Amino acid sequence: MRRDTCRDHSHEMHCVINMLSFATASSICVHNKSMVERAPAKFEFDLLQFISQYDGLTVRQVFEEFGKPHGYIRGTIVKSMDRLLKKGMLERTEVEGTYVYRSKFESDKMERRLVESFIEHRLGGSLQPIVNFLNAKENFTAEEIAQIRSLVEKLDA
Repeated sequence: MRRDTCRDHSHEMHCVINMLSFATASSICVHNKSMVERAPAKFEFDLLQFISQYDGLTVRQVFEEFGKPHGYIRGTIVKSMDRLLKKGMLERTEVEGTYVYRSKFESDKMERRLVESFIEHRLGGSLQPIVNFLNAKENFTAEEIAQIRSLVEKLDA
């Protein structure tokens, strides 16, 4: 059964706004190495997001529905799912002699981990490149503007 995910607005801006929200929230520290080290690589993140859309998949289902269309061999899918299992991002249960995998995290939490890793490892912990990106962007949707205003209100509080 596929889980519903929200994709009503620009995914790019959603990620940038979430990046700012997560990185500036008082309860989040992008320098927390334990969270950053456990962040998945891009391929693992894509694979995990795919799996998180369903309420349990076998390796065969993941390969057929995700791996093949993206040009990956079955072995790559198996190894990647094993790595995600070892990282604690997937859980595995045996159902009638077949392993079924589920994401331990919702998509938004995985996005958060990826963003934290990106800020720490690619931007050196600085949000300035993100602010520069936002300053250069010309068109914002009403929803994006509302999210940015909400973020600024949180920062001013």
